[in-house]
Amino acid sequence: RRWSAVYLVIVAVCLSTAFATAPSGATVQDGNQLLQQPVVASSSGIAKAKLPTLAAAGDISPDKIADQRATSNLVLNMDPTRVLTLGDHQYADGTYAEFQKFYHPTWGRFRNRTLPAPGNHEYRTRKAAGYFRYFGDRARPNGRSYYSKAFPGWRIISLNSNIRRGPKSRQVKWLNAELKQNRRRCVLAFWHHPRFSSGADSRGDTRGEAFMGALYRARADLVLSGHVHNYERFGLQSPAGGHDLKGVRQFVVGTGGNGHYGFHKPEPHSQKRITGRYGVLHLLLQKAAYRWKFVAVGGKVLDRGGPRKCH
Repeated sequence: RRWSAVYLVIVAVCLSTAFATAPSGATVQDGNQLLQQPVVASSSGIAKAKLPTLAAAGDISPDKIADQRATSNLVLNMDPTRVLTLGDHQYADGTYAEFQKFYHPTWGRFRNRTLPAPGNHEYRTRKAAGYFRYFGDRARPNGRSYYSKAFPGWRIISLNSNIRRGPKSRQVKWLNAELKQNRRRCVLAFWHHPRFSSGADSRGDTRGEAFMGALYRARADLVLSGHVHNYERFGLQSPAGGHDLKGVRQFVVGTGGNGHYGFHKPEPHSQKRITGRYGVLHLLLQKAAYRWKFVAVGGKVLDRGGPRKCH
């Protein structure tokens, strides 16, 4: 028992160290299948489940090999359980040829563990044909461009903000049904267009309004989006943007490799804003809580937090 206690302390210290913050050089303002867990060997020789991790970013690949290689190297170093891509994978038009030439040699290196959501640039090719061809069944399981996956203690939901998404749409009806039957305490959803943003060219997008309403009613915990080419973290909010301890925390992670956007006056409850740096959000999923860190190219951690309990 004494050695078991020592082992637990060592694990806790390692997790804390892994999610510690390094000095920043960026412009930073404060303000339905079960996915298998990897295992690690314990000091007793008995395999123990490793806590699942996610790496996430959107707005990734320009029409040349450039900064997306550096962000993809970050993901490889993180070695996450799954990679969430938040739309606009490939510029300018998301054709299959562009995917093969620019996305595939970089972020395509972990395609087999990617959970994608489409962006508006994918739809510059008719019916997002290049995106769906490239990702295949990963982008449209069960014939839909929105889907969910289960982790221990977590439900992960990918949504499509480029198609019908009103309260009476097929997609939102499916979302409500999925949330109603969910038995996992923690819920994370992701789609391309952020409901809230302090970006210089965006004050949030109503395309996510019905999604956010359904998630709020179901006591969801996290929403991830891209579209705005910067990093922003919000506090817990209601669908209308008011402070709410029962609300949803949103991250905007449009930092995958294709340009930077500035900020206007911060939106209410915006807690962290970073521009001018490419990077990846790294999430540690505990069974009833989560930790986060935003890692910039070069390895510096520019934002971090947790553990935060799920609702």
